[in-house]
Amino acid sequence: MLLANSGGTYLGDEAFEPLLAELGRRGAVVFVHPSALPADPVPGIPPFAADFLLDTTRAATKLAASGTLHRHPDLKVILSHAGGFLPYAVERIAACLEMAGGERSTADLIADLRRCYFDTALSASPYALPGLTAFADPERILFGSDFPYAPADIATTMTERLDASPVIDHAAVDRGNAARLLPQHA
Repeated sequence: MLLANSGGTYLGDEAFEPLLAELGRRGAVVFVHPSALPADPVPGIPPFAADFLLDTTRAATKLAASGTLHRHPDLKVILSHAGGFLPYAVERIAACLEMAGGERSTADLIADLRRCYFDTALSASPYALPGLTAFADPERILFGSDFPYAPADIATTMTERLDASPVIDHAAVDRGNAARLLPQHA
């Protein structure tokens, strides 16, 4: 498990390259969870309401923009909370990175980001799941609850919504995809 950023330095930064190269060499599965943004919270908005989603999106963007995902194809990255804003904004993010002089094309950046895995923690809404399933390979969507960090009633509500969703393959999300990703625990 790695935090999306450490003191404002995001995964994908050259400071993390030795670690990510070694994890990639080992074919490691790395769960990326958000941390505090490197800025003060907005008064009246708890960081877990929106900042955490941005933090995950920033980490994924940095991993792609830096070429980390491309250089380490055996690194298996799980992005929490359905990847934050990534499924919604991936086309814009990739196009802007290319426009800003990035070395990889929009299509290549999107392909790199689609290699990530996405958990469903606190993301089982009729708004978020269709975006996630439109972007992510169905075999790369994993069950997540965010329990015990999320209160049990919220985790339960989100799990019930996930169970009722018509847009996912329940057997795959509930177990099958994780069993393929982590066969030693199947």
